[in-house]
Amino acid sequence: MKRIIIDIISEAFGADEIDIVMPNEYRELGAIVWSKKGQAMSRKKVDAESDLHTIIHEWLGGTANEPAVCKGGKQVCMPVAKGGTRLALIVIRVDEPAYQVSQVPLIQAMANHIAVAFDNAMLYQIAITDELTGLYSPRYFRQAISKRHAMFDEFGEKMTLLMVDIDDFKKINDTYGHPAGDAILKEVGRCLLSAIRTDDLAFRYGGEEFTVILPETSPSAGRAVAERMRSLIEHFPFKADQHVLTVTVSIGIASWPASADTIKEIILEADKALYEAKHSGKNRVVVRTV
Repeated sequence: MKRIIIDIISEAFGADEIDIVMPNEYRELGAIVWSKKGQAMSRKKVDAESDLHTIIHEWLGGTANEPAVCKGGKQVCMPVAKGGTRLALIVIRVDEPAYQVSQVPLIQAMANHIAVAFDNAMLYQIAITDELTGLYSPRYFRQAISKRHAMFDEFGEKMTLLMVDIDDFKKINDTYGHPAGDAILKEVGRCLLSAIRTDDLAFRYGGEEFTVILPETSPSAGRAVAERMRSLIEHFPFKADQHVLTVTVSIGIASWPASADTIKEIILEADKALYEAKHSGKNRVVVRTV
């Protein structure tokens, strides 16, 4: 969605740079940035001394709710909102003065169209997201893996699938209660996300089990990611009833084309690898090869 918006804005406004800030991303001092020079979209931290940091504070503070042309025609600030809800702040820049105050109505009209698109995208995101962990849902897993299999069929694109299961999770629920268990599920989800790339996909598969799709990834690279996850979770200070718990996971790995050719096969092989990890001591990674 952000990629499409950047393409539209860069063409319509002849932009040299574009920043997109979402309210939740700002809490982490982050923004999506694009530059004409590199034609690349990336995520960056917002420097507390930067102009963007000031603009964001004004936007969240309610003093920058309308589109504005500033810096002598070199910058446009485009707040995007719907029904009083802030959806995004888009900052557009050019190297040479190009924007006029007379363009503000056009900027507002575009902001209104973008607001509808963002709102629809957010509704879709809610529909495919697990409410507890914030990871993708089991239903969306089926769609995502089908798409990756189509890429494998057409282009031979590799993919690695991780099946992740929290060790002895029932004991945690029985000892500390389900609220503590839910808190641990959330934290494990965050650990998974922190260990993967932007293009990788993490899902809550069911209960205390998770899956991760690693596109264009070999089994050896998948093992490296899985070991990073396993170690990160093992050393994370999980808390329950003022106790700090050590939580571990077992991870099974299967890949196209190394261990499977179909969706059913790759899920089955990853599940077999997970079973082996569980029954050979837990807190370990097993790669399935056939």
